[in-house]
Formats: sequence, structure tokens, C-alpha cells
Amino acid sequence: MSPAQRAFARKTSALAAASTAASSALQRPTSGAEATEYELQRERLGVDLKRLKDIQSIERKIDLKRELIANYDPWVGGVLDAAANGARGVQDDILTHMMIWRIDTGDFAGALPLVEYVLRWGLALPERFNRTAATMIAEEIAEAALKRLDQGEEPKEGFVDLELLLTIDDLTADHDMHDEVRAKLAKALGRELARQADAADESADGPAGGKRAAIEAALKRLRRARELNAKAGVKKDIERLEREARKLTESTDASS
Repeated sequence: MSPAQRAFARKTSALAAASTAASSALQRPTSGAEATEYELQRERLGVDLKRLKDIQSIERKIDLKRELIANYDPWVGGVLDAAANGARGVQDDILTHMMIWRIDTGDFAGALPLVEYVLRWGLALPERFNRTAATMIAEEIAEAALKRLDQGEEPKEGFVDLELLLTIDDLTADHDMHDEVRAKLAKALGRELARQADAADESADGPAGGKRAAIEAALKRLRRARELNAKAGVKKDIERLEREARKLTESTDASS
């Protein structure tokens, strides 16, 4: 897209969102410059989706998504600008696809504003998805966190860290989803908290106070995961942390 095209896309997407501010339904304008630009964007997206469908390699699909996302930034930026200025949300296939692509490519920091918009206004995912938006978001981000933790990797900037997991947990708290998915998010939170507990200095906050608090926070999440799904795979995590908690208590008692 040329600079002029990008500016026009951002402006018209903002106008499209703003024009629904007084509406009680998530309806998109069907005429005018905003509607025309939206259809043009959808046509572009259709072509890009066809390109992705023709690629068999998952790795190559992700690389192409990273390349294509920038083409839709002006439109998405306009929608978010309008929402920031009080416009109601509207069903937007461009924005939902970009949210999915950013999650797919691991750009979780870039996906978060889109996640917030989708969940706030109750946008539906594209028809080919058989999950609700909240379910997809919680599950994909939890799985990305668990994969990183299983590989023993530290959180990277823009990737899934404790702050993002807590944000997703909060944003999806009131959304209905299968217990197994909710358990997966609780498991990811528990394991990330456990990782931080393992790194905590026992003497940083009184006699093992800070470390004990971190362990209890991790146990709370892991026990919740087990409540939601007996097959969540957290039994060994819980047993290990309970042993650590007992050792801290014994150490504190011995020194007092």
C-alpha cells in the first residue's frame, strides 16, 4: 500500500467504527466510502487467505502472515483509534483475522489491543473457527506459555509472560468456555508463578516470606487447574511445590 492508501484506510476504518456509535447493534455501514473501503480490504484479505491456503508448510504460512500483517495495520489502527474516542465496536473480519495472525506469529504484545477490542464488543471469529473468541484466545496463549515453560525458556519481550497471562485471565473471566480450556490457562499461570518462586530469594522478604508467598500463589492456580480438569497434568507440580513449602516452614521454625 502507498502512504496515501494507508492513510485513507486508517481514516475510513475510523469513520466506519465511529458511525455506529449511537447504534445498539454491531452493524457495519452498507454504503459510502467506509463500506467501500471495508469491502476492498476484505477482497485483499480473501486473496491473502487463498495464498496461505496454498502453502502446506506451517512455518512458511507463519512467515507470510508476518509479512502480510503490515498491509492491514492502517485499517486496524483506524478501528482502534475510533474505539479509543468512544465509538462502538462493530463486527470486523479484518481485525479478527489480524488478531489471529498476530497470535499465530507470536506477536502477543501486538495482539493484545485487538484481543481487548474483540472481547469487549463480542466479535465473532471467522466462520471456519468452531471456538468462541474467548476460548481461542485463552487456549492459544496458554499453550504458547506452556510450550515456552516446557522448553525452559525465559519470557521474551512481546511474548507470553506472567503479566500477559494475568491480563488474559482477567479479560476472559466472564466468558463461557470449556473447563479444560480454563484449566489450561490456570496451569500456565501456576507454572509461570512456580518458575518465579523457584528464582525467588528466600531472604528477600523476611524469613522466606516472599518465596513462600510465590509458592502459595502458584499452588492456588495449579490446584484450580486440577479442580477444573483432573487430567490437567499438574499433580507433580503441586507435590513439588508442597514439599518446597514444607521445607520453608521447617526452616523458619528452626530459626525462630
